[in-house]
Amino acid sequence: MACRRHQDQIGWVQTSYLVAEIIVIRCRAGSPGVLDTLAVHHIGGRLYPRQLLCGFALEHRSMIVFRALQGLLGASMIPTVFTSSFHYFQGPRRVYAAAVVGSIASIAPTLGP
Repeated sequence: MACRRHQDQIGWVQTSYLVAEIIVIRCRAGSPGVLDTLAVHHIGGRLYPRQLLCGFALEHRSMIVFRALQGLLGASMIPTVFTSSFHYFQGPRRVYAAAVVGSIASIAPTLGP
C-alpha cells in the first residue's frame, strides 16, 4: 500500500509542473507586449536555484511545490523561444525549428524529475 501512495505522489510532482506551465504559457501568450524577450529570459532563466530547491526537497509536498515553482519560472520562456525561432528561421526552415522547439518543450518536463 505504501508503494501505491508514493506512486500517486510522484504523479503530483509531474502534474504540478505541467499545471503551472500551462497557466504561465497561456498568460504569457495572451500578453506578449508586457515584458520583452530579454526580461522574460532573465526572470525565467537566471533564477537557477529553483532546480537546487528540488534537490533539497525532504518530502513529497515540498517537491510538489518546488516543481510548481519550476513550471512557473521555466514556462515563461516557451512562447518567447517560439517567437525567436520564427524570427530567425524563414520559409521551410521555420517548420523544422517549430518541431525541434516543440519536441524539447514537450520532453523536458518529463525528463526533469
